[in-house]
Amino acid sequence: MKAVAEIVTAIILLASGGYLAPKAIESFKKETLVKIDKGLPPLQTFSQKLQR
Repeated sequence: MKAVAEIVTAIILLASGGYLAPKAIESFKKETLVKIDKGLPPLQTFSQKLQR
């Protein structure tokens, strides 16, 4: 029974990762373009936000 629960959990994680990853990449692209447009201010706070 534990193995079945682990398999179901793995499937859920894979499905949610496939759904969330493209959104995270799109958000990263938008933030990067905004930073470039503003003249590349210090990226320390931006990097810290990405690591959370």
